[in-house]
Amino acid sequence: MTPAQASLAKKQASSPPQYPLREGKDRALQKYEVLAPALPGELRELVTSGAVAIGEVGRFVPDLATIPVSGGGFVIEFTTGMMDFAYAVGRAMAGIHVGHNDSGPENEVALGIDRLAQLVAEVFDQWRRHVRWSWLRPGKRIQYAQFAIAPGPREWIEGLVTNAEIFMLGHELGHVALNRRLRSPEFSSQEESADALGLEFFLIGAETRLNRRIAYAAPVFALLLFEGLERIGVKFSAAYPPQSKRIELLRRAVRARCPSEQAYYELTTTMVSYQDLMDDIIRHIDKKFDTVAADAERILVRLIAQLIEVGAGKVSVEVFIRDITDIAKRNPEKIMRQAAEKLIDFYVPPPPQESVLSPELRLKMGVALATTVANLPQPARAFFPTGKLKALP
Repeated sequence: MTPAQASLAKKQASSPPQYPLREGKDRALQKYEVLAPALPGELRELVTSGAVAIGEVGRFVPDLATIPVSGGGFVIEFTTGMMDFAYAVGRAMAGIHVGHNDSGPENEVALGIDRLAQLVAEVFDQWRRHVRWSWLRPGKRIQYAQFAIAPGPREWIEGLVTNAEIFMLGHELGHVALNRRLRSPEFSSQEESADALGLEFFLIGAETRLNRRIAYAAPVFALLLFEGLERIGVKFSAAYPPQSKRIELLRRAVRARCPSEQAYYELTTTMVSYQDLMDDIIRHIDKKFDTVAADAERILVRLIAQLIEVGAGKVSVEVFIRDITDIAKRNPEKIMRQAAEKLIDFYVPPPPQESVLSPELRLKMGVALATTVANLPQPARAFFPTGKLKALP
């Protein structure tokens, strides 16, 4: 047994894994097996040889750390509490999904934003208690919200959380790769460089095994967990850059992988919807907390996401008109105009850039957009260059 394996075994003997084993492997190792095919051979060999030991440790404090051990090895300790925390936040946020149970109306949300924010705040409070008092007493497992949710939304949120955790593990393996000089740092910050490597390791496999919207949303969801804590006043180590900066760097890395600007916006609708949702949650937890500045890119992606639903017949033009009007009231004119002009450019044929949507759906979106703009009240309609809409059949 290597020093790393011995150290992990000692930790697990005193704090056994709490999640079910699968073929004798704990939950952290199960996540590693998903990630492993995309890892550099030298990094896989460190795990295979036992120089790096990965495992779930059944402590209830949320933690994930790469710990050096004698002989140049490492233990990557993924606590039960971290997995519980990620799932509890995700499960609460699932309340925004429609069709939440088998008996309710299809378009009824499970929870209003006030209740949803309360549930997330309760999870954050549990995080604080664990971090503050875990050295004194082990405490209880982090609890998640109990409300009715249909299989579809449940599978969606569980998939998002699981893949966020796989990215977290990729980030820790990024630290190992940097320490062993298997890769050179991309940034001056070790955390930012580990994020970049973690994203690379994660996306190589995730882009083929997952819906790409989930693949691009999961890493950002992982950081949103900590951005939410940071924005309500939790102080992290000085080694960590602001979570908002880490998220922005991930967004840039995802953009570099997309064939066009338009494709990037279309593929990041899920990512941005969770960023918007976390903003709303923080705003409702306490209105004194800082809110995020207006961002034309995020407004554009939000409009694209809803226009896709309108084009597919899942959301009415009337709802889209109401939402655009509301967005226009709450954002600066310059930002709103930038987003509106891009929306027209993308979905009035011929498309100027490569799109990931079918030509049929794009045409329906263009027609729906023309109808929407024609019926927008002033001043919202003034943001859209209506002359270009004449190109539609």
